[in-house]
Amino acid sequence: MTKAISISIPVLLIVLNLYIYRTTTEKIGVYKKIPPFYTIDFTKSGKKNRKSSINHLLDKNPKTYWIKENKTVGDIDFEIELRLSHIYNNGYQKRDFKKLVILGCGEKHPKYSLPKQLTIKLFLREAINVDKVLRLPEDREIAKYRVEFTNSNLVKIDITDVLNIQDSKGFPDNIFIIGVRGKILSALDKEKKPCLADIYLE
Repeated sequence: MTKAISISIPVLLIVLNLYIYRTTTEKIGVYKKIPPFYTIDFTKSGKKNRKSSINHLLDKNPKTYWIKENKTVGDIDFEIELRLSHIYNNGYQKRDFKKLVILGCGEKHPKYSLPKQLTIKLFLREAINVDKVLRLPEDREIAKYRVEFTNSNLVKIDITDVLNIQDSKGFPDNIFIIGVRGKILSALDKEKKPCLADIYLE
């Protein structure tokens, strides 16, 4: 009995360590795709359709979607924080984002459609604290766009004129979180719901 216990304890520790390693690796992978930024779905569409998640707009996977299932009373359907304006590399170096990229669902999807009358507001949020729970941000809206999917389900918007990122002497000096707020103005179609796949900066 004692011998069996002495053997099982090391085996249990090995299994436990392997589990911790695997779950930690998975979390790091998720963090790289979706940093701990705010994502808010004011339509609460995910409660109605499990395939709809606001976090899908950040995963750069064209096969995962945010689908608008419900109306909102206000002028915002969703709000997502995209990236920090700077990256740390022997000091804070500003990023040179040139485009805001919006990818709609596949053009020929049987259940979903490309949004009509989509408005996107680009904003800068004061990065007092990168922790999304602790920070008390102040926002500055810097641009508003009317997005139309005319020839494809991909739209790239030039943001070089509005995204004037300055050098930083240290956190949080001149460091911002870049985010967007979106609203689909067209009426909901019961047959084909408006749908987005990704929003990101490049």
